[in-house]
Amino acid sequence: MASLPRSEPHLVAVLIDSPDAPLRSAARELLTLARSLGDVVAVALAEPTAEVVAEVASHGVKRLVVAESGASEHLTPVAAEALSAAVREVDASIVLLATSFENREIAALTARELAAALMVDSLPEIEVESGRVLASRQVFAGTWRTRSESLTERVVVTVRANSVTDEQAEPTAVEVTRLVVQPSKRAISATLVRRHVHETVSTERPPLAGASFVVAGGRGTQGDFTPIDDLADALSAAVGATRDAVDEGWVGHDAQIGQ
Repeated sequence: MASLPRSEPHLVAVLIDSPDAPLRSAARELLTLARSLGDVVAVALAEPTAEVVAEVASHGVKRLVVAESGASEHLTPVAAEALSAAVREVDASIVLLATSFENREIAALTARELAAALMVDSLPEIEVESGRVLASRQVFAGTWRTRSESLTERVVVTVRANSVTDEQAEPTAVEVTRLVVQPSKRAISATLVRRHVHETVSTERPPLAGASFVVAGGRGTQGDFTPIDDLADALSAAVGATRDAVDEGWVGHDAQIGQ
């Protein structure tokens, strides 16, 4: 039987998924959204830079939990266990992540770990009514809108990028708490053989998940993405690709669109 939602105010944990780089727009949007839901705690799975801590402070967040789990933190089961440990440490009832391929998996594993409700690809219209969390999402190519209601004490939500206006708050002093998490044998049972990071042609090109404009190519390119790259750079757009182009190995999986 599902647990009843909490009656006390919600504490919101926001995952900062790139703590070693300037704070992404999606993370800043989540911090803005989280303030409307309750008190906010930022969570990083690796040591954040001073710049990231300063940006977290500029969004009115008073606490940052660094949950480190060693060299295997890039494995999604390990990341989920670290995030879950941080959520338990602060006793957060709402967990927010930016929507991405990797974060969807982390969110699902975290929800399983915490016995929490899971809501993916949510719109920013997240509300708390009578202790329960309600969230909306668009389905069937945006022709339908669904509304979900949590029935558990905790809920894990991934939120679509470019859906919230980033707004800073009164700067605060951030208390940084460090938490060492020992991954379970199950979490590290997968072995990473190799990892290749696809470099973008232009450093000015925005990431696909947060881009306002995308130039996409498919099988018709016959593997030559030079015109796609050139047009994307001219428009300050991101580069996307169809499943066929990805399956052919012409571009990396992180460029796939249409999901």
